[in-house]
Amino acid sequence: MKYESAKETLKTLGLLDWKTLLLGWDRDWVTTADVANYAVERLVSNTDEENKDVVLLGGAELLDKDTIRSYLDNLAGNQSKNEMSLEKWRLVFLMELDAMEVDWNEKVARLERLVADFDYPNDMSLCTRYGPSQAAIELGFASPGDLKVDPLDEMKSVISHLKQRLGVI
Repeated sequence: MKYESAKETLKTLGLLDWKTLLLGWDRDWVTTADVANYAVERLVSNTDEENKDVVLLGGAELLDKDTIRSYLDNLAGNQSKNEMSLEKWRLVFLMELDAMEVDWNEKVARLERLVADFDYPNDMSLCTRYGPSQAAIELGFASPGDLKVDPLDEMKSVISHLKQRLGVI
C-alpha cells in the first residue's frame, strides 16, 4: 500500500486527527514530514494555534523520533490508540485496494495481507479465498453459504460498514 495516498484519503474524508496520526506514526504509515505538514496545516487553519506541541511539531524534521512520539502522544490525549483510529486506517487501505486495477488473484492476495496486518478482524473473516472449515459450520460459527462468498464482494461490504460506522458518505 502507498501510505502517502492513505494519509491523503484520511484527510480528504475528514478522518485525520492526532490520534489517527499517532497510530500511523507507531505503525510507520506516516513520516516525519507528514507529521510536520499536518502540524503546519493545523496552525495555518488556526485549529491548534495555542498549543506549543503543535508549533514544535511544525519543525518535526529537526526532532528525534522519541520527541515526536511524545508530542503526538500529548496531542492525542488519554485515549491515544483507540479502535476508531485503527478503523479509519483500515477503511482507507481497503478503499485503496478496492480501487486498484489488478487481477482477482493479486487483489485477493493483497486483501489477505491486509486482514493479517489488522490482526484478523471478525468482520473480515470472509475476506479470504479460504472459506470456513466444515467444523466451523457444524459448530454454528459459519453457515454453508459462507463457502460461496467472493472475498472481494465481502471487502466491499466491509468498506460500506466501516464508512457507515465512521460517518463517511
